[in-house]
Amino acid sequence: MDIFEFYGRKSKLFILISGAVQIILVGIIDYLIGKDLSLKILYLIPLSLITWYAGLNAGLYYSSFCSVLEILIEIILGVKLKYPSFFIINGLITFGIFATYVLILWKLRMAMEEIKVSNEELKKSNEIKNEFIELAVHDLKNPLSNIIGLAGIITEEDNLEQSEIKELSRRIFISSERMIKVVNNLLMNREIELDKLRVNLEQFDLVPIIEDIIDQNKIAAEAKDININSNYPGKSLFIYADINLTAQVIDNLLSNAIKFSPNNKNVWIDVLKLKPGETIDDELNVKIEIRDEGPGISEEDKKKLFGRFAKLSAKPTGNEHSTGIGLYLVKKFVEAMNGKVMCESVKEKGAKFIVILCGGKS
Repeated sequence: MDIFEFYGRKSKLFILISGAVQIILVGIIDYLIGKDLSLKILYLIPLSLITWYAGLNAGLYYSSFCSVLEILIEIILGVKLKYPSFFIINGLITFGIFATYVLILWKLRMAMEEIKVSNEELKKSNEIKNEFIELAVHDLKNPLSNIIGLAGIITEEDNLEQSEIKELSRRIFISSERMIKVVNNLLMNREIELDKLRVNLEQFDLVPIIEDIIDQNKIAAEAKDININSNYPGKSLFIYADINLTAQVIDNLLSNAIKFSPNNKNVWIDVLKLKPGETIDDELNVKIEIRDEGPGISEEDKKKLFGRFAKLSAKPTGNEHSTGIGLYLVKKFVEAMNGKVMCESVKEKGAKFIVILCGGKS
C-alpha cells in the first residue's frame, strides 16, 4: 500500500492532524539544520497530502501556517534584517509560493476528477450502447426469422389452401407488428438518451386513440384467444397531453398485458374521470387503467419494474420476446407529460397499470 492509498482511506480529521504534525517536524528539522540550508521545499509534501485529500481551503490554511512557522524559525535563528517589516514581506512571499502551488495542485485534482467522471460516463454509455445493440439483434432476429420462414412456406408450397395462406399471412402480420414495436421502442430510447424527446402538449379526444390501439392489438390477442374489454365514462373524453406519446404508452401497456397473459384470458382498459376528492392535484384527473389476468408481478420485480432493459421473472406466455424497455419508456413518456404512472399487482393475480394524465375541456 503506497502513501496515497493510505491517506485515501483515512478521515479528513486524521489528514489535518497528521499534516500539522508533518509541518511542525519539517520546521524542527529546518531549525536544527539552520538558515543556510533551508528546507522549505519539504513543506510541499504535507501541503500536497492536505490539499489532495482535505480540500482547497485546508491547503490554503496550512500554507499560511507554513509561512508563519518560517517567520518564527527565522526570528529564533536570529536572522537580522534592517527593517522588521521584511519578516512580514518574506512571510507573504512564502505564503504566495505555497498558495500558488496549492491552487495548481487543486486544479490538477479537479481536472483528474472530471476526466474520471467523463471516463465513467463514457464507459456507461458504451455499456448501454452494447446492450442496445444486443437487444436489437436478439429481439429483431426472431420475428424476422418467423417472417422469412412463413413467407418461404407460402412461396414454395403449391398446394396450400386459401385458409392456410390466410393463417400464415396473419402470423406474418403479427411478427411484423412485433418487429415494428421493437424498432420504435429502441428508437425512442435513443431519443431519450440524447435528450431529444419532443413533447407537444395539446387537447385531444382519448377514446378514438384507445379504440385504434385496441384494433392494432386485436390480431395478437386473437392468436391467444384473449378478450380485450374497454370501458369509458362517455363517448368522448378530452385530455391535455402529447397524442403520440399517449398512444405509445397505452400501446406498450396493452401489448404487455397481452404478451404476459395466458390463453383464454381477459384484458381490460378502463378510463375514469376522477372526481375532485379523488384527484392527485387539480389537473391530474383522468385515470387510465390497463389490467390483465397474467402471472402478476412479485415484490422484488416491482423494485426494478420501470428500469431500462429490466428483465423480470415473469415471462411472455406465447413465445413472444421482450426487450425490457417498454415500461421504462412508459414512465419516461408519462413523466414528460407531467403525469403519474404506477403499478398494482399481487403475484399470480394479474397486474394493473395506472396512468394519470391532465384532463382537457370537452
